[in-house]
Amino acid sequence: MLQCIAKRMNAFGSGLWEVSQDAKLQASPPGGFLITLATWWNTGDLFAMDDVPLANSPAAWVAVNQQSKIVGDIQRDGGAKRNHPFWKRHDVRGMLAVPLTYLDGSQGVLNVYRREGADAFTEEDQRELELMAQLVPGLFRAVREKIGLDLVSNVERVLRDAEGVASEAGQRPKRLNLTQVKKVLQKVCKMVSDSFDCVEASVFLEDPLALPGTRFKNLATTEPSCAKYAVYKIPEDEGRLTGWVLHHAKPLKIVDLANFDRDWESLRKEYPGLLKRAHGTHDVEVARKRLKSKIGDDLPPLSFMAVPVFGGIDWLGGTDLRGVLRCYMARTGPYYFSDREINLLGVVAAQVGQWWARWRTRGELEQENQAWNNMVEQLGVLNAFVHEEFQKAKPDEGAVFRRALRVVEEVIPGAVLNDIRMHDPAAKELYFAQFCPAASEELTRLKSNDADRRFPIVPYSKHAGVRVFLAGKPWCRHDARSSKIYHPIFPNVERMVIVPIGVKNERFGLLDLRWTTKPIPPHAVQAATLLGRQLGIYHQLANLVAGQKEAVTKAEAQKMEETQANEDFAHQLRTPITEAQMRLELALSGSRFESERRPLYVLRGLFRRTERVAMSMRLLSELSHGRLLTLKPQWLDSDVLRKKMIELADDAEIANLEKQITFSVERGGFRPHVINSIWADSSLLEQMISNLLDNAGKYSRRNTVVRILAGISSTGRHYLAVTNKGLRFREGETEKCKLRSWRSPDAKLIASEGRGIGLWLVNEIMESHGGQLQVIPSNHDSETEIRLSFPPESYIAKP
Repeated sequence: MLQCIAKRMNAFGSGLWEVSQDAKLQASPPGGFLITLATWWNTGDLFAMDDVPLANSPAAWVAVNQQSKIVGDIQRDGGAKRNHPFWKRHDVRGMLAVPLTYLDGSQGVLNVYRREGADAFTEEDQRELELMAQLVPGLFRAVREKIGLDLVSNVERVLRDAEGVASEAGQRPKRLNLTQVKKVLQKVCKMVSDSFDCVEASVFLEDPLALPGTRFKNLATTEPSCAKYAVYKIPEDEGRLTGWVLHHAKPLKIVDLANFDRDWESLRKEYPGLLKRAHGTHDVEVARKRLKSKIGDDLPPLSFMAVPVFGGIDWLGGTDLRGVLRCYMARTGPYYFSDREINLLGVVAAQVGQWWARWRTRGELEQENQAWNNMVEQLGVLNAFVHEEFQKAKPDEGAVFRRALRVVEEVIPGAVLNDIRMHDPAAKELYFAQFCPAASEELTRLKSNDADRRFPIVPYSKHAGVRVFLAGKPWCRHDARSSKIYHPIFPNVERMVIVPIGVKNERFGLLDLRWTTKPIPPHAVQAATLLGRQLGIYHQLANLVAGQKEAVTKAEAQKMEETQANEDFAHQLRTPITEAQMRLELALSGSRFESERRPLYVLRGLFRRTERVAMSMRLLSELSHGRLLTLKPQWLDSDVLRKKMIELADDAEIANLEKQITFSVERGGFRPHVINSIWADSSLLEQMISNLLDNAGKYSRRNTVVRILAGISSTGRHYLAVTNKGLRFREGETEKCKLRSWRSPDAKLIASEGRGIGLWLVNEIMESHGGQLQVIPSNHDSETEIRLSFPPESYIAKP
């Protein structure tokens, strides 16, 4: 803009000024300064006069009096800075200055300069410049707003694109590694540096290996020399500029670091806690070199600003401070960072903080999911080990404890000094029953005596373990050594988790986990608590081995009673359920409005679900007694089948409204030329389809479609099938799922309810029909087809 104005006025250069906010234009003499907002010179030189007093400058006179002024020779003007090297170096002579008012009401000046030998400025030049000056405030505001909007939009685009990076087309985006994250943040710093035209833009973010809020690392910067200040530690570095922002979680802005000592008194009032440090000649000369400023020229303000980076409440439930974003030393006007710049930097910091928090959270979730999957597998291995151990004549509980500590190392990363303490009822104290190898080596090195290994159980004990045992609640400490109830057996321990070992309200001991360097994982307390309960069960079982046979006999008798009770209960439920369904169907047939029918549909679905449960109980009872299922087969044509499937689909859809799953009956398969009729027990067929739809509702993803199909296989068999998108079957699980009480680890994580009898019952019913249950997983979009394949008509004994 200034270049266009200068060329239009046939000028050597142009400048845009603003009156400082604390100026007193009506005083005598006027108080305050003119601040350089922007300049353009034909030579490209740096020219910054940021502190021109309003009392003795021709440009200041224009601002005070709100009148234009022509200066014939600025090097001879009494009010000008006649000895300025810039004027002499380029032989600047003539100046024309006109007043202007910015959109926020502040005053300013627009001036142009001509060199020796050029025509003197005229009144016609003055009128033309005054006309152009009317456009400058609006253009200046628009340019600044456009730059800010572009910065926010571009940062949002870069961060959003980074989240969508995938290794191959069609796959779920992979989480970026730390090197890729640094590259993304480097782009953001470059955008900030370009928008503010500053030498340095840097971002410091939390160190994942340190306690939250204590250590921050420089992950990206536009100034390589910042590498020597790559880490800030809190509270050690509180007095440094960036450290102050991290410690207080508040923005900080300094107009000129070169005058830091001069402004010290006012700075320490505004930012208490800052250390007084000299920013002397060395800093000034370094700044002059970076800005390519010539010796003798005015050096612009070495402005500095920094804002905290927030990113949501962390998993500890503490502060959401994630780091700091800072800028230093503008290359061009206005040279100093105003409130507008620090607010804009705060918006960018918020974008970075949310993006960083999502990246950290996703990594923690992936780590936790992997740990829980590992936990399920390890508990299975541990259970098998315990089973074998308890089959021995003299089970070794110590071997079980050693195996359990190996599980701790597998599923809770970073815990290196772990042990199990058990309760001695006779001595009324806790003792170390088992150590992990690392803890045993550490104790041997420390030569700890027996007194350090036993803890009397007394009220108000000063030992954390005793407190946990008495209260029966986990204890987690991220700074164990600062706790008054930490017993320093291992001096290098930083963090600690203690959970009780027991069953319900009965406690047998403690499980201790200790960290020396790495942080406590988010799932550590829950995983350790689960292991503590598991160890409590093992300990209780060890004491009950002697009465195992009696327990088995009682269990078998109880099973027979439960089976008979299930059968009786199923028979008792059948009559009221059937009568209720008949009355419900009558109500549906007599309802004319959809508003009346919808709650009846919900009731119908609930009755059918109850009927399915009752029938499952009856079938379970018959199969548990070793009986063959009693069938009442009949020919069900395609029209009857389609109507049954539609009713069942409607009921299932209503039952899964929260997940917004659509249950669709594919009409094409239920046509006479595709499937004429099926020889099957109608009620048992409904039972099978209901079971499949129930499973589909549990394990389907939200907003997906469950399809009910019919057709003829390549071997000429009629089949009905249910397909859904969700839980993926692993290798070897397509047959295991037909076993009674079997549930995959993934299914247990997704839905806690269920006893693993749904597909088992479907398989038993299909075999009684002479048919086959087929589980057909697909690699496409996690889709699975469960098919009920009926035998060819040639194998059916027709009535």
